Amino acid sequence: MIPDEHVEALARATHLRDAERRREHATAWERMDASEREANLDSARFAPTILAALGLAIVAGDRQERRTALTPEELEAGARLEHLRWCRFTRSIGRTQHPHLVSWEELDEPVRELDRIRIRALPELLGRLGYSVIDDGAAA
Repeated sequence: MIPDEHVEALARATHLRDAERRREHATAWERMDASEREANLDSARFAPTILAALGLAIVAGDRQERRTALTPEELEAGARLEHLRWCRFTRSIGRTQHPHLVSWEELDEPVRELDRIRIRALPELLGRLGYSVIDDGAAA
């Protein structure tokens, strides 16, 4: 579990990373409308679930066994889960018409890469917040 203040910090950092990777100017957090902020917060809240589904855990501290990157298979599976999360969130706020509200298989590669960007950054961004992403078996 990540405390609320770290969820917001992760959401902010992910938002900035997304814009950087797309070579876009990031809208300042304070200037984003509430639904944009909530979309980023929802992604940050769900990150531990995605990592757990991949057999990974988030633990406090800089652990020696921390993961600095995900395997290609973990990245792909995590990106698929992030897309499902985004679809669920988007529909939950009443937005039912969007060209990306389709299955993963129907997305083109540039759109899939947007989900990969988010998932790829998790070990580094969580590390900046004082956490380590480790294999779940090493958490004991």
